[in-house]
Amino acid sequence: MNAEDKQKLGTGAPQPGQAKPFNEFRHVIAVVSGKGGVGKSFVSGLLAVALRRAGYQVGVLDVDITRPSIP
Repeated sequence: MNAEDKQKLGTGAPQPGQAKPFNEFRHVIAVVSGKGGVGKSFVSGLLAVALRRAGYQVGVLDVDITRPSIP
């Protein structure tokens, strides 16, 4: 590791292969309901596909603590 690489590590700059920091997300869309079986995962999946086809970068996070259905 050369001096330039060490300096990059110290500045907190994103390294190759690392995820983007949370402060670079521009929008968050939450699909929620208090009841199960109403199609939240289905709607989330369709929304993600539609946004990706429109040219946006998309990530899906399923935070269902009992059993996530989107891998």
